[in-house]
Amino acid sequence: MIFKMAQQTLTVLDVGTSSIVCLQVQFDDSQAGFTVLGHSVQACSGLTRGAVVDIDETVYVMRECVKDVQTQSGKRIRDVVVGVSGFHVQSMVSNGMVSTRHREVTSLDVERVLEATKAIAYPDNQTILHVLPQEYIVDDQAGVMKPVGMNGIRLEARARLMLVSTSA
Repeated sequence: MIFKMAQQTLTVLDVGTSSIVCLQVQFDDSQAGFTVLGHSVQACSGLTRGAVVDIDETVYVMRECVKDVQTQSGKRIRDVVVGVSGFHVQSMVSNGMVSTRHREVTSLDVERVLEATKAIAYPDNQTILHVLPQEYIVDDQAGVMKPVGMNGIRLEARARLMLVSTSA
């Protein structure tokens, strides 16, 4: 994830094997770097090998982590990027294909083709957490990374689907 706006703030919450980490940074283009506004590391007995085994304990520790960082930074946290790990995280490659509507690939076409990559069979106890596009193919031209604006009538995508256990 790349942030190009000066003074952009990012908060990350990492749910690890036995602890939860919250980190808030502020990017500053003028210094070509970032400043740590706050961080918190809290042990969590509600996790085992990255899986939630006690939801109440895990939610409590997450809230305490976020509260701690908010106090340090003096900024209210509204959005976070969550990192999830553990034995229950899996990935698989999938392909999707759609016809472009106006012979020019639009951002709507890209959204549609990424949705098409989700139309696969996967276990009932799994859910798709994230779709990571690997490449696009416009009218048999492979290796396209940014298809919007290209001319073509067929748009394909190869994507890596990140699956997690629904209960986790």
